[in-house]
Amino acid sequence: MPRLKQAAQRVMAACTLVSSLRSLDRRQMELASDHFRMKCEHGPRGALILQDAGCIPVLVELLALEGTKNTKIVANCLYSMNMLCLETDFVLGLSQEKDLPRRLDQLYRSENVAFRRFVASITCRMFNQLSNVGMEHGLLKGSSKGEGGRNADMLTSGVNSSSSIEQEQGPEEEAESMLSVLVMLIDSDDTTILKQALFTLETLTYHFDNVIALCSRFSTSLVTSLTNLLKHQEVEIVRMTAGVVDGIVCNSRMDKSVLRIARSGDLLGQLRSTLDTIINTDTRDLISKSLAKEQVHSAMFDMYCSLPRERKRFHGPESKREDALLKEANR
Repeated sequence: MPRLKQAAQRVMAACTLVSSLRSLDRRQMELASDHFRMKCEHGPRGALILQDAGCIPVLVELLALEGTKNTKIVANCLYSMNMLCLETDFVLGLSQEKDLPRRLDQLYRSENVAFRRFVASITCRMFNQLSNVGMEHGLLKGSSKGEGGRNADMLTSGVNSSSSIEQEQGPEEEAESMLSVLVMLIDSDDTTILKQALFTLETLTYHFDNVIALCSRFSTSLVTSLTNLLKHQEVEIVRMTAGVVDGIVCNSRMDKSVLRIARSGDLLGQLRSTLDTIINTDTRDLISKSLAKEQVHSAMFDMYCSLPRERKRFHGPESKREDALLKEANR
């Protein structure tokens, strides 16, 4: 009986806390967000109770608050959401909030560095958490314009084919899916954000359907972003970028949108340039250099395998181009 009483008290306390977060009194909302953050500081242990009390839509709504007076409320919500994203069931519920990508996109474009890092962490944790249980497909799908409500089958249905998405999202458009937010992260100047995003992207490329969803919408912007990242001064960033390229290219033979990346001359040329830079760079961290060199080699090999026969002669060391062209002409 005492246990039942304690359980009932915890549920009532959670409901009261969520109700306070909905208050129109800014002071009360601030105190409630502080208390909510403290409940999440030790991990997602009470996530299910808070979720059942209806905290998810409230947290997403509070992310829309603007102005310096509400900075603490937004920061507390981001912190709490970041901690709760360690719980799979919470992420499943959060991923069904259609306004979440737009809210995170707006916060990421702000000048607040802490907000940007929280957005990156939340986004990557959501993908990583659902990837662990094979339920990341819903996060990859953009919201349909004019959709009246939540898509109840969002997390269980497969990824649409590449023909279902006709236009790429422009850099200034509002995010329509969590995938849009994730792709935006790889253009960051913050190495912490870059490493999180690249790790998550590489994990997604392990599955063919994920690669199709990624490339069918972002093939052009991905080529630009990945090419720029291969010029990064940090060897670890270069290695992780080459890993993303390799993961995409390994799936190239089955889809035209993926082949556009796999056969990109700009990307392949930059891989060659990056390899030369790695080889000629002196560094104390020989292990990282060796790993980066091996990963770039692997990405280049797979890109060469994806090229049509007539294009292969245009890539390679300058000294061999004339010989290759002569041999081709004499066939």
